[in-house]
Amino acid sequence: MLKKITLSLTFAASCLFAGETYTMQSIEGNTYTFEITDSNEVVLKTNNSPSYQEVVLEFFGTRCGPCKAMAPSLNEKYQNGEVKVIALETQYSSPEAISKFKNETGVSYPIIATEERTPQVFLNELYNRGIFKGYVPFVINLKEL
Repeated sequence: MLKKITLSLTFAASCLFAGETYTMQSIEGNTYTFEITDSNEVVLKTNNSPSYQEVVLEFFGTRCGPCKAMAPSLNEKYQNGEVKVIALETQYSSPEAISKFKNETGVSYPIIATEERTPQVFLNELYNRGIFKGYVPFVINLKEL
């Protein structure tokens, strides 16, 4: 079953940015497709059955002190089933740096981190739309439909 998680967006230039789709793979091997629709929603599509819980899209950097400080409490909520977390690394860190971050913080939620352009293009689109503010840590809360 395909589920949708949406965040409604409102701003004037909607027709200029509509219909963009970004598919990315986490370091754990999960594939995530984010779409910015014609109606200015950011939609996360997965093939899992709906869990009807809050979803957090976290933007972070491996060298970011506040990101390291926030990660354990976010991970605790993830492990307790209170929230689903998908993290997007914004600094083109190496696989070793990602592993070190995960070991230092104890996070077990999926992390999208790649040297491919797709995550950065997605971030730039979110920044252009005023969703991502350009600093980390930054979190977008999504709700499942």
